[in-house]
Order: sequence, then structure tokens, then C-alpha cells
Amino acid sequence: MPLPMHESSSFYKQIFHQPPLRGRASKLLSLKCLITLQSSTLIQATTSLVDYLTKDRNQAMANQANAKKILSPSRRLPPEVLTEIFIWRWSFHGQRGPSLDPRAVPWSLTHVSRKWREVAIATPIIWSSIRLNFGNDKLLRGSRVHEAAFMLGVNLDRARPHDLNVIIHLQDDISAHLACAVLLPSVRYWKSLEVWGAESCDLGFLSPCRGFFTHLETAEVRGHYHGGSEPVDIFSVAPRLRSFTKSLNAS
Repeated sequence: MPLPMHESSSFYKQIFHQPPLRGRASKLLSLKCLITLQSSTLIQATTSLVDYLTKDRNQAMANQANAKKILSPSRRLPPEVLTEIFIWRWSFHGQRGPSLDPRAVPWSLTHVSRKWREVAIATPIIWSSIRLNFGNDKLLRGSRVHEAAFMLGVNLDRARPHDLNVIIHLQDDISAHLACAVLLPSVRYWKSLEVWGAESCDLGFLSPCRGFFTHLETAEVRGHYHGGSEPVDIFSVAPRLRSFTKSLNAS
């Protein structure tokens, strides 16, 4: 049952106006010091975080301003000049890189701006180097095989009608690989071919291409040979072939 109003007021005054006991006073003082210390630490940490975020924001704004200074003149370049720049960049840094890496030169150029994308797609030579590592490329060996096959198809489509330089690294038979099925129809555009087999260099996957190497000029095959289709047989009908290198260790 609640106390009457005047008794309740008197009761609370009596409680709160009495000094705390000696032991409780010591605990309250320690608690006050702890709260003060924690508050000071929290304020210091918050201040440091604000300073860091402010510097980070200022750096981001400076980077944005610098990017605008760089990109603004490039947007005024005519497509033919951009094309030459792209080819120069690709010739120094893009020919030997993995074709299916989104960070590779051709793919990177398509993500800068709409104009750069249009020019890059319309420059077949920067897409003409096809390098596939079926042994170590996670995109070709993992669960993203369909994504790899799609990217390869896009790459080949953008390279047409330019001649292709194809480099293949393999460890076993790739005849049934989805990317192989996408690659082989482009055989009539192959100008050079390198096949490297770390453990096995079975060229059976090239058997359907016999007689279609109409543009092939150079071929190089290196690795361990475990039988199967002979390289000489596969390239027997290649009217433009002027250089053939074979370095196979029988096993």
C-alpha cells in the first residue's frame, strides 16, 4: 500500500539526505573514479576516430579531384588516339596475362567510362591474346566454370576478326571442358599456338580441329607425352605453318 503524499516525501528526504556509510562511500568514490577514467578513454578514442575519418575523407576528396584532372583531358581525346594508347598499353602489359582475369588490361579499360568501354570493345587486337591455364586458374577449375566459359566467349567475340595468339597450360585432358568447347570454334583465327603440359600434354582435345588450322603460322608443344594424338598428325594440314617446335618427354 503506497504511503500518503506527505509521508512519502518525508521518507525520500530522509533516505537521500543521510550521508552514505563509510564502506559504501569508499565504493562510490571508486566507482566515480572508474567512470571518469572510462569516460576520458572513450572521449580520447572518439576524438582519434574523428580525426582519422576526417583525414580519410580529405584524402578521398583529394583523390577524386586528382582523378577528375586526369580523366577530364582524356575524355577529349578522339577515339583513334585512345585506340593507339590502348594498343600501346596492351603491347607492354597485356599480352602475357591471363585472359579471364577481370584486372587484365582489356577488361580494366572497359570499366573506366562509357567512351573507354566503346573504344576498348572496338579494338580487336587487345583481345587477341588468349591465355588459359587449366591447371592453376581457379576460375577454370572451380565452380565458376560457366562464368569462365562466358568470359572466354565474350573475349573471342571482341577479338574478331583479328588473328589470335593462343597459349594453353594443362595438366590432363581438357576435351570435355566447357571452356574448350567455347575455344575450339575460333581455330580458324589462330595465328600462333603454345601448349604446355606440366604433367601431361595430351593433344586429343585438338583432334576435332585437324584441317581447320588455316591461319596457323607457329606452333609449340612442350610437356610430358603419355600417348594419344601425335602433334605432327594434328598439324599436318596447316598450309601457313612455318615453325613447329615439339619438346615432349615420353612417359
